[in-house]
Amino acid sequence: RLEIYEDNLGDEELSVRNFKKIKVPSGEIDSWQVTKAGKQTSEESLTGVLIAIRKRRSYWEKEDPDGSFPDCASSDGKTPDAGGFFAPDGPLASRNPQGMCRTCPMAKRGSDPKSDKGQACREQRLLFLAQEGAFFPVIVTAPRTSVDNVVGYVMDLFEGQKAYSAVETSLSLVKDKSSKGQTY
Repeated sequence: RLEIYEDNLGDEELSVRNFKKIKVPSGEIDSWQVTKAGKQTSEESLTGVLIAIRKRRSYWEKEDPDGSFPDCASSDGKTPDAGGFFAPDGPLASRNPQGMCRTCPMAKRGSDPKSDKGQACREQRLLFLAQEGAFFPVIVTAPRTSVDNVVGYVMDLFEGQKAYSAVETSLSLVKDKSSKGQTY
């Protein structure tokens, strides 16, 4: 595999953005949409070993982002990345004087214009899942509605004195409804 890697990628520097990403689908779809060898497939579950879990936050000034980069983001879920709207060097830094995500007005409950309880700045978890036969992990992007489940799962493993990287994990989807009746 190393020889194939070197032939195909040489000294190319890879980063998180190069890995295949799988999003938790919206409420209308009840299976994972995965691209394999250029073909879209539907899978009931994703199975593999979690090799990393990372916090992330993203904020778009527009209500519905159109695939553009966030106006403010945090790679660690704690501190805004340089240049973001609410980062210490950003144009709206004065609205976030401590320069931390937890004190940012867009991370407060009720800041989301679509929901009186939500946060305008989206909190997510990136799950790096190494699957059998794959050279690189896939990244499953768990939205805010799944963050508590991810944290609960890791805490359950901790109680059992197991690291998430020491067990095989299977991710499946369960439909639910918000308090306003929206399916997710």
